[in-house]
Amino acid sequence: KPKLGKKNLASITRTDGTKLLNQIGKAAPKEANRVLELGRSMINRAKKEGPLKRDHPNPFEELNWFKEESRTRYLDTHELLRLKEALEDEPVWVRALIRMYLLSGLRKMELLSLPWDAVRINHPEGDHLDVSQTKNGRPLRLALTPEMVSILQSIPTRMHSPWVFPSPVRTGHHLADFKRIWQRIRSNAKLEGVTVHDLRRTTGSVM
Repeated sequence: KPKLGKKNLASITRTDGTKLLNQIGKAAPKEANRVLELGRSMINRAKKEGPLKRDHPNPFEELNWFKEESRTRYLDTHELLRLKEALEDEPVWVRALIRMYLLSGLRKMELLSLPWDAVRINHPEGDHLDVSQTKNGRPLRLALTPEMVSILQSIPTRMHSPWVFPSPVRTGHHLADFKRIWQRIRSNAKLEGVTVHDLRRTTGSVM
């Protein structure tokens, strides 16, 4: 949407796919490649499940991929200090979210979909997160450091939500993303261009 959203699935042509991907790829080659993957998968699924005939040509097949440059950006010590200062003006739960993301090395959705039931503090086997309870379902027990325990205990959501990071707009749901939150923080910390995933990359670099 809106480029192809109103077209009948069977009427999408390779020309449509090529034009769309070229428009996106000029400024965002990675996004264009993700759109290519999505379009190809949608058509193949439609052919498998019935809306399209099995011999219907997939308009996204054999289209050229855009070259993606690997990213190695991570925060250095001075940038981490600026980030720490910027977080001081944020609500407690936002500070906890960013700090837990940096300290845990969890994938974004593993952290955002973390239920309080998965937080095991004062457990006989040691303080840990049962990551298998997240939506990703990865079989992982992540040990908690004393700092991480302190951060989790500072979050004021335990009494009114099953989620560690509940959605502020959708009752009963966990936070879906924190892109806008991060854009505000990185601006205050003078970290222009630093992405959310760069934080996780920083965790790996520090380790």
